[in-house]
Amino acid sequence: MAFSFDPTLSRDLDWIRADLGDTDADTALFADEQIVAVLTAEGDRTIATYRLAAQAIALLTREPVRMTAAGEMHDYTDRLAALQPLATRWYQHRDRLDAMQREQASRPSMTVRGEAVW
Repeated sequence: MAFSFDPTLSRDLDWIRADLGDTDADTALFADEQIVAVLTAEGDRTIATYRLAAQAIALLTREPVRMTAAGEMHDYTDRLAALQPLATRWYQHRDRLDAMQREQASRPSMTVRGEAVW
């Protein structure tokens, strides 16, 4: 799994990492490949960020929110709180897409042979 982050934000990947707060290789939530895959699937940096935030919350909630390692206490509560608004936007976007698809599916269509579909 590759990790990269350029603070000059020269790529969409860097912007997404910055928006998610996923800028430290030691605590990275996502590999570059995962971010690029979501970005490619969504085709939009903002929507990809929202979707990755929802995925990050799912990942983080499977783990303890507070833990001690090597004598140090780690608390990820703030990280979850910061990701929640972005994840909420993903769910809102997804719900709008679902509603549009249901509406389009319910519309009658007509095909004129060799001409058009409407």
